Amino acid sequence: MISHRHVRNLIGLVLGALAGFSFTISVFPHVLGWRDGRQVHMVVHAVAGVWPWMTAAWAVGGLSVARVGAMVPGGVILAVVGAGSGLILAGVRIGLTPYPLLVGLLAGAAYGFVGGLILGRILAAPSGSKP
Repeated sequence: MISHRHVRNLIGLVLGALAGFSFTISVFPHVLGWRDGRQVHMVVHAVAGVWPWMTAAWAVGGLSVARVGAMVPGGVILAVVGAGSGLILAGVRIGLTPYPLLVGLLAGAAYGFVGGLILGRILAAPSGSKP
């Protein structure tokens, strides 16, 4: 448990940004390529232009998880961020067809929920500390 609030916020911001980068460049292209038969490198190339925006959105989500400091709310926060990221990546960069949108939504929500649970547990405020 990290007792200093500002350190928790910084760690949440950095880990959230890294999760967003990972989702955009690795997880989303591999899941879409695995399920849709697309070439992974083609999907990576298609989504590569929006990684700064997705990283920033996930960083704000990670900061929000650090501010909340609880497992389940953290999971829900990053699941919403992940679902939105997946929809944006699929809709803007791949196309507005139902299958990529569904894969993006589910992959982002699952990845975000698990990551939010982990971050929420790691960044929980110790008992007796200021929020």
